[in-house]
Amino acid sequence: MAKSLNLRIVAEGLETPEQLHFLSSNGVSLIQGFLFSRAVPASELIRLLEPNYFQLRITGASKNVEELLMAGS
Repeated sequence: MAKSLNLRIVAEGLETPEQLHFLSSNGVSLIQGFLFSRAVPASELIRLLEPNYFQLRITGASKNVEELLMAGS
């Protein structure tokens, strides 16, 4: 329904690479959850704001999904 209304879909609580694969394959445009980072104190937040920090996590999770899919074939 959100897609038909041209709304962006936000998925919360993402924990596994398989969930990332499923959601991204089904049009979810924004994601958050423990797969990327648990709640952190303010002193650790600076590291999370570094350029490409989350892009590297997403790439790693996607690679894990590909390996799981290949192992299952």
